[in-house]
Amino acid sequence: MVESSNPAGHQNKAVNAVYFKGPALAWLNAVESNYRPGESTDQQSWSRGFTLVELMVVVVIITVLSALAIPSILRQMRDRRTRQAAEEIASVYRQARLRALGRGAAVMVRFTAANGFEMREAVLGGNDPACARLPVTSCTTANWGTTSTTSQRITQFNPTSGVYAGITTSVFASTNGGTGTVGSSLTGLDICFTPMGRSLFGIDGGALSPMTGVPLITVQRDAASLTRLVVIPPNGLARTDVSQ
Repeated sequence: MVESSNPAGHQNKAVNAVYFKGPALAWLNAVESNYRPGESTDQQSWSRGFTLVELMVVVVIITVLSALAIPSILRQMRDRRTRQAAEEIASVYRQARLRALGRGAAVMVRFTAANGFEMREAVLGGNDPACARLPVTSCTTANWGTTSTTSQRITQFNPTSGVYAGITTSVFASTNGGTGTVGSSLTGLDICFTPMGRSLFGIDGGALSPMTGVPLITVQRDAASLTRLVVIPPNGLARTDVSQ
């Protein structure tokens, strides 16, 4: 075989046609068409890239994995919102107790289905805007209405609006040994903390009385998601748990 200084040129192909026939000629022409001076055979084979079929297989695999992962991610996001709502509710009760102890005022957390959880503080001097509002220690003398001048709103959390839309909360007067609820859900619940650390509660706008039970609040988005519990003991240190 006569070697040529230009392996990819037409002259070399003509020479090859004289000395090689059939499959041998086809193989030699294929090798010369892919030949790059200074590169090994392994380097030339790796530089050819991917075929369309290989790319389509990768796309299909990514699509299938994404379709399997998305429902799990969405479920985790919904459960996270439910947990956050339960933590916010528990925080309202804990802050109310600490505020009552720290400021020397009666502080109430009022739940209604329409307004959610509202924290109010008993004050004196609400009729005169020129006077500073002073704390009042009694839970029973203040008017806890939203337009009252003897109490002022501190904060409010409604778990059915904003980013928490779709979450359902149910309030129960007490628990059955910590394992379940007693009676039907309430439309209203008042829990008032005094500066002396006492807790009083009233049901559906009724009169306040010393709290001996453990009110329970359930927080849930749908039947398929976890149910978060907010347990409120008489000392006011509300905590969250997961329904078994």
